[in-house]
Amino acid sequence: NRIDAMRVMHEARDRGELVTGLLYIDTASRDLCAREKLPVKPLAAHTEDELRISRDDWNTLMAGFGG
Repeated sequence: NRIDAMRVMHEARDRGELVTGLLYIDTASRDLCAREKLPVKPLAAHTEDELRISRDDWNTLMAGFGG
């Protein structure tokens, strides 16, 4: 559970140790990729044209910053 995971980390810190690995999973939480609306296709697999923002979209984005 979450409390036990925190206890393990704090006890390890007090001993000067670093705990690594999977300590806790919240099975009720939504998947990170779905929650953050991340693309399924990895960025490394996209072409330059797929990654480049259009000039019109760039101008719209910049206008939102007051520039």
